[in-house]
Amino acid sequence: MRNHEITKVQPLLNEQGNLAEPGWSRKLVQQYDRKAIKALPFRIKEWDYYLIYNDRFAIALTMDDNAYMSMLSASFIDFTVPGETTVSPIGVMPMGKVNLPASSAAGVSKWSIPDKKHPADFTFTVENGVRKLQCKMENFKGGKPFVCDITLSEEPRDSMVIATPFAGAPKAFYYNQKINCLRADGWCQFDGRKYVFDPSEAMGVLDWGRGVWTYKNTWYWGSGSGWVNGQREKANALVCPIVKPMGYIALFTESGSIVGKFTVDGKVSSLNSFLTPDSEYYAVAGDYPDVEWLADVDGSYGENDNGIFFFTIDGKYVEWTGTYLYSDIPFEVDNPVVRYAEVD
Repeated sequence: MRNHEITKVQPLLNEQGNLAEPGWSRKLVQQYDRKAIKALPFRIKEWDYYLIYNDRFAIALTMDDNAYMSMLSASFIDFTVPGETTVSPIGVMPMGKVNLPASSAAGVSKWSIPDKKHPADFTFTVENGVRKLQCKMENFKGGKPFVCDITLSEEPRDSMVIATPFAGAPKAFYYNQKINCLRADGWCQFDGRKYVFDPSEAMGVLDWGRGVWTYKNTWYWGSGSGWVNGQREKANALVCPIVKPMGYIALFTESGSIVGKFTVDGKVSSLNSFLTPDSEYYAVAGDYPDVEWLADVDGSYGENDNGIFFFTIDGKYVEWTGTYLYSDIPFEVDNPVVRYAEVD
């Protein structure tokens, strides 16, 4: 599953309520529909989680509907102390009434929890590529409220999406998208003080999840966004429009030596691809006709070794199975990458 890229737009679940095509994709090409779920309603889990941060402080915002309980959660994280404050009031038996959107690309998520100690009201709005996060929670710290108003924009063209099955539980699945490197602009109020997120340095990430989980499981996950060697300043200084998608990649040996640097025309794709239903075959005339598959839409031919391939702006085709660094804006590598190893 982990090396199978999904490119076909289709319903996430088939008529039996099973994942139509487990794997990964760069966008939400598979369409989630809560009504298509065949598992017990109490098993359904849906959430939108946002993290907004700079190098000094961060906030985390969660709105979820876990069928038997809803939750609005806010965290303020101080990296300078360090320390954090999290408050998560809970509602009972929403059973889908939170009405979280079926897609991360558009919609309004609005929910209130009239908790006696920490009443909260959250609104997440997504429209025309811009995300607006407005939240208020009473008695967050020392009797003072937590308030925020955040705008996230400039979504990257690619994200990380997984459609994960559970062994032995065909009606269970996990559909998740992580969108990194969102530009963050706005403010929050914590413990009576206003904290400002400057878009020249602040970033946001969305962790969007829908699914049916098994009773017992453990997840380990992490996500990071950042700029290398002043690349954000260089991006801000760009004055010419980008006509078509381009990227920049550096290839490294295991010891950290630079093999080469290239400007990518289009996208970097996985070598471990597959033949889509649109692929065709042809026969070569002769005593023993050969049947071969035509190249897939991205130039791949079925199952291959793990690695990547891409085209350069001068038309060269490059395959690579080692370490690489990729960005959608130009970058410099002044020092060789340090090789590391895990030690028990």
